[in-house]
Amino acid sequence: MAEGKSGAQGDISIFDGRPDSATSWDLPPWGHKIGCRVFPLLIHLTDRLIPIGTAFCISRIGLVATATHNAREAIKRHPRGSRLLQMKDLPSNVELGNVSLSVLHNSVSAKDKLRINIRPLEGAQGAQPTDLLFGFPNPQQEFPYLPLPISLALPRIGSKVYCVGYRDTKLAAAALSLERIKQGDIDDWSSYYQHRLHVVEGAVTNIFTQEFTTSYLRGACFSIDAEVASGMSGGPVFNEEGYVCGIVSATASHFFDHPTSLVSLFYPAMMTSIKFGFRLAEQGRFNRTQPLLSLIDRGAIVTDGSETMVTFCEEETGWRIGPLVHKDDSLCVFDNFCGLQEGRTAATETRSVFQLKKKDDSGEG
Repeated sequence: MAEGKSGAQGDISIFDGRPDSATSWDLPPWGHKIGCRVFPLLIHLTDRLIPIGTAFCISRIGLVATATHNAREAIKRHPRGSRLLQMKDLPSNVELGNVSLSVLHNSVSAKDKLRINIRPLEGAQGAQPTDLLFGFPNPQQEFPYLPLPISLALPRIGSKVYCVGYRDTKLAAAALSLERIKQGDIDDWSSYYQHRLHVVEGAVTNIFTQEFTTSYLRGACFSIDAEVASGMSGGPVFNEEGYVCGIVSATASHFFDHPTSLVSLFYPAMMTSIKFGFRLAEQGRFNRTQPLLSLIDRGAIVTDGSETMVTFCEEETGWRIGPLVHKDDSLCVFDNFCGLQEGRTAATETRSVFQLKKKDDSGEG
């Protein structure tokens, strides 16, 4: 996405205020065009808010995406959290009670007045075992949902990507109650809450079609030659065409001895079931469950058409899903980090691509 060029979904202006030749820079923290698409992610604990990461909108129905490990931070505060976190994969029906995730939505009104609200996520579904998590804020009409279009294709090796997220968040939790937020009587947010909306540029260095490592980051991902800041986890990563090609997952500099971060890819989540709800005037509330691919087919999620570049076949226990690898990039595509260390490029047989398990009738994956 060349500087000054509009993104795939209008001008999101992520190059605003970029110093010459800078590879990381800040955007205005409030009221920026991307602020009603990319949100601070907060743990909502009784009447307290705890900053945890970043989330972003991918659908006109309000669906948001973030990193699964952000939810694990919320689970740590659950009475059964320590036991749940010992599981290899989290159960899909965990009830967290008074612990939940919320997004902080901001937009500018027609009168140039900053409007801010907290939207709790009604539920969240992960594409296990990846670091992808999808959630749906409780229905509302006052704040617009402006989605970011996504790409399911592998980014090209050497191409530039742009990670966006919130960092250095400072929250005066004792003074900023959820009740005050709901009442909308907070005029000076900067007295209670501060953050930086940050952009990091990097070049794609390697692609891992299975996982990075089982103990560090599971699921398909790619590496970039830049280090993201704490708090940006779960934020969108834009490709040069302005589409979101992944989600900020982790730094990995200690694996490579130079600045490196990992970005989780979307393609393994194509058959993940997404639960969402919406309200239609007099008809009342409707709830639906559909795979991500169906939402793409129906136009509820906009893409660059790259779903046609992903192959998947149904098997008895799940779907085997694989991406199209560009021939010129094949020497930098590996099954996992071990494959990179041993110089073994990714296998091309169907049996080697990512497998997403089906859910049984009870809803357990």
